[in-house]
Formats: sequence, C-alpha cells, structure tokens
Amino acid sequence: MKVIPLHKINLKAKTGQECEALGKEFEKADNPEAAIAAYKEMLKKDYNKELAYHRLMILFRKTGQPEKELAIITTAINDFRKIFSKRRVAASKTIVTISKKLTKSLGLLDKKGEAIYYPQPVQGWIKRKELILRRMKNKVK
Repeated sequence: MKVIPLHKINLKAKTGQECEALGKEFEKADNPEAAIAAYKEMLKKDYNKELAYHRLMILFRKTGQPEKELAIITTAINDFRKIFSKRRVAASKTIVTISKKLTKSLGLLDKKGEAIYYPQPVQGWIKRKELILRRMKNKVK
C-alpha cells in the first residue's frame, strides 16, 4: 500500500467531517502517521471529539507509543470532565446544597467533592489509563 509522506498532507483548510473521512482513509491505507495528523486536526476543529480521541488512542496503541497514548487519554479525560461539569446548571443555592449532600451520602463524591463515577466514554478511558500505567510500571521492573 502507498504511504503518503506526512509533509505532503494538507489538513489546514478541511472541515471536521473531511478530517474524519481522511483519517479513516489513511487507516485503511495503513498510514497511521497521516491518520494521527487527521484526527489531531479533527480535534482542533472541535468536531466529534469522542471519536477523534478514541481513534488516536487506538492508533498510538497499534504503533507502540504508550507514552503518547497515555498523554491523549489524560487529555481526553480532562476535556470530557470539563464538559460534564459545565452541564450542571445551578438553580438555587438550596437545591445545590441538598444535591451535594445527597450525592456525597450515596458515595458518588470523594472527599474533595469530585464525582467518582463518570459516564462513558470517560469511565472506560480511566480504566485504560490504569492499565497502561500498570504495564509501563511492569516494564520498568
């Protein structure tokens, strides 16, 4: 299969959908470097971040770059935590305090008041991050 050199790929003027299509094409053509560039550009365009992060994680895993995979997972988790925290609409002060007390009593918050459980895909990414850290720690020994 023909591998397109990274410097010949022009992703600057593309939309998010075009970046996604290019990324998929590059993956099919077995050109992971170009696919990584397309998905990173897709993140810059703020288009379907979940898919872009997921594909980047897979590509870094396939190319044997655990450090970069770990970095992308950490970025994705932080990005999505911000998104989920913005969704909370503070109604009245009473409702907020009652909600916090209830979630804390149910064990859904830690001591700092941060959520313990996050919806998918964040929960899966957290597990993947732990697995990578364990593997990296075992390699060092």
